[in-house]
Amino acid sequence: MPFTDIVGHQKPLEILRQALEKRRLPHAYLFLGPDGVGKRTVALALAKAIQCQAGSNDFCGKCADCIRIARGNHPDVRVLEPAAGKKEISILQVRELERELSFRPFSGWKKIALVDPAPLMNGSAQNALLKTLEEPPQSSLIILVSTSTGGLLPTLVSRCLRLSFTPLPVALVADLLASRKGMERGQAEFLAALAMGSPGRALSAEMELLVERRRVWLEKICSLTPQNYKAALAAADELAGSREES
Repeated sequence: MPFTDIVGHQKPLEILRQALEKRRLPHAYLFLGPDGVGKRTVALALAKAIQCQAGSNDFCGKCADCIRIARGNHPDVRVLEPAAGKKEISILQVRELERELSFRPFSGWKKIALVDPAPLMNGSAQNALLKTLEEPPQSSLIILVSTSTGGLLPTLVSRCLRLSFTPLPVALVADLLASRKGMERGQAEFLAALAMGSPGRALSAEMELLVERRRVWLEKICSLTPQNYKAALAAADELAGSREES
């Protein structure tokens, strides 16, 4: 799956492709944009392009390095997120990351750290990471992922090159859901509109529940007849109660 298979985000992808071709990557990126639009997907794609054995400034998705990144066990690619049962990323996790980044890459030309979501780093963790960004190892690349700069130290933000990710066109999300997930076109369009251009949100458990509720209510409405006004009133009351609960 090369960069061309990633849906949308042409501007940030072009910036990344040019940086790869010139081998002039910054020490840190900050990927900004709404939840579920593909920031993490692009970050992992960049990691694959750096490590890919095809060596074409893109990624094949099939070599050992690409597969290990997809599985989350590549020695040169680390995803930093809250530990199991925790709500934030601790300073101990950041210090361990700093130690790992100090070593030479195992296979590619960069060691890559993806921090997602970056605002879950507590204050101590952010300050520790800031020190790393002030004197970064030459072979390191850190990618922070966030919906906004809120919750991040301004000094941390200033050390990163920002790339903005926007919601995808609703029609594009509908195409994605229909072609890759096999959804019926009407359902795909409904979900895409409801998710406001976020493929991740469209595929969330919350959206699945909404789709199921919609199906049930459409069946109830279609079964009503003009003569059966009592059933219609009962259905309206039930629907009103359901909306208040949600």
